[in-house]
Amino acid sequence: MPVTLHEIREGTMKDPDLQKLYLEIQSGRTDPKKLHEFSLQNNCIFYGIRIVIPKALQNRILEELHTAHTGMVKMKALARSYVWWKNIDSDIERMVKECKDCCLMQKNPVKVPVHIWEYPKEPWSRIHIDYAGPYLNNYFLIVVDAYTKWLEVVPTASITAAATVNILKKIYTTFGLPITQVSDNGRQFRSQEMLQFLKENGIQAKFTAPFHPSSNGQAERYVQTFKNKLKAMANEKGSLQDKIQKFLMTYRKTPNNATGLSPAEMMFKRLYRTRIDLVKREDTERESKNENLEINKEFKTGDRVQIRMYDNNKWKFGDIINRCGKLHYEIEVDGKIHHRHVDQIIKTYCMSDNQYPPDTYQFNPMQPRETVTAERKESTPIQRVPEETIHIIPSPGPINKPASPAREQKNCSRNKSLHFQL
Repeated sequence: MPVTLHEIREGTMKDPDLQKLYLEIQSGRTDPKKLHEFSLQNNCIFYGIRIVIPKALQNRILEELHTAHTGMVKMKALARSYVWWKNIDSDIERMVKECKDCCLMQKNPVKVPVHIWEYPKEPWSRIHIDYAGPYLNNYFLIVVDAYTKWLEVVPTASITAAATVNILKKIYTTFGLPITQVSDNGRQFRSQEMLQFLKENGIQAKFTAPFHPSSNGQAERYVQTFKNKLKAMANEKGSLQDKIQKFLMTYRKTPNNATGLSPAEMMFKRLYRTRIDLVKREDTERESKNENLEINKEFKTGDRVQIRMYDNNKWKFGDIINRCGKLHYEIEVDGKIHHRHVDQIIKTYCMSDNQYPPDTYQFNPMQPRETVTAERKESTPIQRVPEETIHIIPSPGPINKPASPAREQKNCSRNKSLHFQL
């Protein structure tokens, strides 16, 4: 299971060394030269932008960083974006060196490239493709973007030209058509069907020299990387597809040595969220914006309003009986409860669909105001609209209305002054 911010907070309180550092930061007694490097937030210690991990959780963080058997350099690059503890680089080096699966799958020293491709000017303008396998009764089409280093791996049982074209169609539907497609001289890449597909879509085909796979170094390098990682995960649980997805997610998240950014950031210009992001500080900016939201349109319990009825696209009159959050209200209309947003409510002074407020109101001090409300409720029981699921919160008090006869009007929008006689 991934490490969460809540576990880090609890672990910090139990770690003696971190508790000592916590108190020093809080009181300002730590070394002034290093004081500015540490900060406190949400009962967690931060070293710059990196959260300090308690001793009890460090091994779990290392395991998360080493998902899909990421190498030493990439583990350090990923850790420097999120976590910190004393001697973290040494712990990462030790873990990678002690990983038996990684040791067995080490690659040969990198050869000097014979041909250096010109660096593209934009993402997905030149892609390199090649097949890996067979492995576990499958072949794998490797597709690499030369600009972002974005990697696609698609397992397939067939490596014919038709199968390859179908895979490329799906990938190009997602990312668009590249300008150039680089491949080796495999029959499926040289076939008439492939060449026709590239011609119809305006894609330039480039092929490497025969028996010289290093010319297509972009794809060849990732073929070896993928095969080694897949073999290293052979003893782990999960299906083949699960392991491929785990490898791709970790690879796309990790900063690339050539670009300094992760392939996902280069491709999408945004953070590529994975489970390691759970250790980051909570984002309260969006919540604070909602809390500081100014509401210019508000209603009170008992207000007379009209609301839009969408079954017949007409307005009906009712009374506010409850406020649900900042922008939603419950309104009683003809004995039924309706839930509406403030944008669907208009304050009105009409008593009903065909009534207008009387010119005068005769006040009878001997008659309790609650009696009128009680009689109305007994004669017209409130019912909820069947299609709406609403939790009713009783209104603070009865809604009192004048108990005088109302004069019928054809149009209740007429502007008329109200006079009260006490």
